[in-house]
Amino acid sequence: MGNKFSPATSTASADPSAVAPGFLPTDTVPTWLDDITGEKALEWARARSEDTVAKLDSLDDGAFRQGLESRLRAALDTDARIAHPVRRGEYLYNFWRDGAHPRGLWRRTSTESFLAGVDDPAATEWETVIDLDELARREGENWVWKGTVCRYPVYDRALILLSRGGADATVVREFDLDSCEFVEEDPFYLPEAKSDVGWVGRDEILIGTDLGPGSLTDSGYPRQVRRWVRGQKLEDTEVIFSGHSDDVAVGGWFDATEGFERLFVERAQDFYNSQKFVAAERPGKLANQFGGSFSLQILEVPEDCRTSVHRQWLVLMPRTDFAGVPAGGVGIAELDAWLDGERDVEVIFTPSAHTSFQSLAWTENFVILTLLDDVATRLPSSARAPGRRSRPSRSCPASPPSASLEPPPRATTRCGWSPRRPWTRRRCGTGI
Repeated sequence: MGNKFSPATSTASADPSAVAPGFLPTDTVPTWLDDITGEKALEWARARSEDTVAKLDSLDDGAFRQGLESRLRAALDTDARIAHPVRRGEYLYNFWRDGAHPRGLWRRTSTESFLAGVDDPAATEWETVIDLDELARREGENWVWKGTVCRYPVYDRALILLSRGGADATVVREFDLDSCEFVEEDPFYLPEAKSDVGWVGRDEILIGTDLGPGSLTDSGYPRQVRRWVRGQKLEDTEVIFSGHSDDVAVGGWFDATEGFERLFVERAQDFYNSQKFVAAERPGKLANQFGGSFSLQILEVPEDCRTSVHRQWLVLMPRTDFAGVPAGGVGIAELDAWLDGERDVEVIFTPSAHTSFQSLAWTENFVILTLLDDVATRLPSSARAPGRRSRPSRSCPASPPSASLEPPPRATTRCGWSPRRPWTRRRCGTGI
């Protein structure tokens, strides 16, 4: 398709302030625009913004623009919003922005205090963990919040992801959730890069980051999964998996659920096709296996099949018919049996012309599906108990009259499809 836009003047050597408004054809884009933080590129962007504002204000002396800005600011700064919490151990965490804190507050409260604010949000007492506005002022940085990776299941440490100006690349810093301070003595720290991180233990993490030639894919995301032990130099970290240069990204993570400890790796060829690997050692042995040898076994599913793992269960969400599970359906198998070559799959959801699968969540005894039925939400559940399976047993109303935040004996976990994909920043324990 030909380019319909052309600049009014040549842009290859023009002063940025003199360039006429318009879209720039890709074949004439000046090289200085590639430097997105360069003064020449920023000057060009400012000139375009100023011209846009001038044209808007010429219509009605600025009344429309000023009114729109005022309404947008009021919507962004209002306190009349639900503070969606995420449970991390004994606390409920929330990331909050308002007029007084435009960069945001990472804060936490107890379940009791959160419930006290159901009718009156002011009754909830929040403890500030990180004031990002104050941190940015103190450090002279344009920090933008990109999320956290908290150490499961203890939740005593977190890896904080901070971006300069909202860029994809982040700085990763270790944070102590007991003292609410950044770790100063021998911390895990990654300089600005498109990194992927995950906890193995308090003194050990998995990383993918820019360590020079061969460490990134052509897309600029991690190509390697490395094991980093505290005190070790970053360049000395051990490579435990490496993908191909034309992959989108490679990521690794560790499931620390007691009795089901496993290492996972995902190699994404694109956004819809990937290969998944799991450490072949029996559950519980992997934590002691680091420092010695271990192996990764490919998860034998089609590359376009979405998967997730919870304790002993493997969830299959194929895009095309597979193992008796229809495209768009959901099936469950026992992971260890699957790795041993068995293909006993129970289909727990079959789509129809009116119903589609959205996501699933686990409690101690049930897996709960979120379905769209003619665009209305339904929450059917299926019993899951150690060593046995049963057919779907009950349905939950889409809007229950009341809900409890009291945790089950074991943590509830939720997944949309694949466990984690670093290029979309879907990390375990992130989002706050």
